[in-house]
Amino acid sequence: MLEATVYQGKRRVRDLPPSGQLRIELIIKPKTFSSTGVPDFPDDLINWRGDTRKLQVHMVELDRDVRTAQISLPRRGSSNLIEFDYEIISQKELDLRFMVCDGTQILQTARLKAKPRGGIRLSFEADFTSLEKERKSFDLALMVNDSLGSRPSATVLSPNGVQITAFDSGEIGTLRATASNLLETVVTNPEISLRDALMQLADVGSSLLEVIREEIGVWPSDLQRVQLTTKDNAFFPLEFLYDGIVPKDPRAPLCPDFQTCLRSKKLRARCGTRQDAEVLCPMGFLGLRTVIERKVWSEGPLGPIWLKESLELAARHQIGRIGQIAFAASDIADEFGDDDTLPSGLTFARIQSIVDELAPRLENWEEWEEAVVDEDFTMGILIAHIDDTKIFIGADHQRNSSRLEFGTVPVAILLGCKSAVSAIPSLSLPARIMRRGSTRVVVAALTDILGRHANTAALYLGKRIRDAARGSVAVTLGEFIVELRRELLADEVATGLVLVALGDADIVLGG
Repeated sequence: MLEATVYQGKRRVRDLPPSGQLRIELIIKPKTFSSTGVPDFPDDLINWRGDTRKLQVHMVELDRDVRTAQISLPRRGSSNLIEFDYEIISQKELDLRFMVCDGTQILQTARLKAKPRGGIRLSFEADFTSLEKERKSFDLALMVNDSLGSRPSATVLSPNGVQITAFDSGEIGTLRATASNLLETVVTNPEISLRDALMQLADVGSSLLEVIREEIGVWPSDLQRVQLTTKDNAFFPLEFLYDGIVPKDPRAPLCPDFQTCLRSKKLRARCGTRQDAEVLCPMGFLGLRTVIERKVWSEGPLGPIWLKESLELAARHQIGRIGQIAFAASDIADEFGDDDTLPSGLTFARIQSIVDELAPRLENWEEWEEAVVDEDFTMGILIAHIDDTKIFIGADHQRNSSRLEFGTVPVAILLGCKSAVSAIPSLSLPARIMRRGSTRVVVAALTDILGRHANTAALYLGKRIRDAARGSVAVTLGEFIVELRRELLADEVATGLVLVALGDADIVLGG
């Protein structure tokens, strides 16, 4: 476990002194019987190369330079003791984040907080338990937080260093809100063309990336894998940052080869069309070529209440088979005309399409709740109508959202639907699902979506996850989501833009 002890001079202090200098000692050591409520340190995530591993501990505070110390952790026993000096600012709250990292892989984060003359308390924010056999390295780790120093902020960890910045004020905050509103408009407006949607998103995404690069000097020039951590419901449109060249003319068409590119496995290394920027290249969006591992957390009295204890290594295995599928949907998902089609000419899926391909429909909540605790069921697909705090399936079967259960299914697909534009808190539910049961990953939408799109996306997702789990070649879920976004977009299904996997991107399907 990670332990922090605070001293002023030689005297240990438990309350924040009014002034002076503090010495903060940190150590990672085995838990004792008295360590109630303190999470284990996730040493099983470390990329061990011998009996000892040198990790980095970053002390982060808004408006101050990041301080870094190296800590040596043996496979057994305690680490060495490391120290950070801290100058108290009179009448200012203490609010520090400690990030323990193995390179660009965040292992654990903790907050040391105190009000002036108040008690000093260490709370734990995130435990980054992984479920795959072999971790992949990250080019960048980004933690978006809404409260460090009572100001919105982001901490960025890359091979070039660590940097923290206020992240929701001024131009970044405005562009982030614009991207959020634009995304909802794109996926809930059946009249908008794919070209118009991508052009507007690329323009905002390009501007946002430009400002971020100015604010964050350690932002890499090219990203293959990213770890993104946010608070519950925090919206950060990393998938829609655009690092291609946006055409000057807003009426410019999509690249005539965009569907071929989206269906291929790699971005063309040299593309004159992309450089000329007479047409828009969708592959400029990070979400169509970068594996993004999303994690969320909730702070409670004892830290993150939904993040569970690290699994034993023996319990970590790939998902090699999708057994029975629990499927339920609201009738509202089918409220569209038979003449409604995708621009490509393909028809939207209906609830019956999912029944024919994947699983019988569960008609009420009693049937759903019975299925998701049956060990024969390994995937749950829920297309729910969400109205404020109520969730509907079938004709009018209701549940309070706080009582939504996915039981023991390891994979959950959760898509909210309405027949018109309306807000759906789609990211507030995955954390509850993972907090309560054994679900390892939740595939959800960043915004509200139309029922016709929810059906189509659910059918794509269910088939692809089922088939990938049966496959002989292992694919990580993060890579799979990127491929799925491309596939949906190639078929001109705009919902592919907003699908994200919350949990661990390195869960393995098949193999």
